[in-house]
Amino acid sequence: MKAEYSTLLLIDKIETLCRQAGITKTKMLDDCGLSRSVYSNMKNGSIPSVDKIAIIADYFHVSVDYLLGREESPQQGNNIQTGDIQGGITGNNNLSIATAPPPQPPTDSVTDEFLKVFQELSFPDKLYVMNCAMEKVKKGA
Repeated sequence: MKAEYSTLLLIDKIETLCRQAGITKTKMLDDCGLSRSVYSNMKNGSIPSVDKIAIIADYFHVSVDYLLGREESPQQGNNIQTGDIQGGITGNNNLSIATAPPPQPPTDSVTDEFLKVFQELSFPDKLYVMNCAMEKVKKGA
């Protein structure tokens, strides 16, 4: 059985999430490191590759299944933290938004400095740094 997905539904979900986050589609695409042609191709009926859909889903902290219309709830995991998306998501009664950040473990000065620098990175650069760090941990370094 071949799955059929609607680009119109995907576009609608992305536009809604952008509107809720108070950002433009162009900003979202730039933050995700995706070309503008990804969006125009969707408007022409082309479903983007799964990695591009996953990047967009991660950016908005929703599941890929939500973007594709396979599930109703946009939630990925337990909660969407306020401020995870630049400006935060506002005005959506369907989202469970945490009001207090989770407790943070104590850090040293190097970790504090790393976190300050990490916050300044673009979304694609953050993904790159995270992948590098995870590879380092896997290798037991």
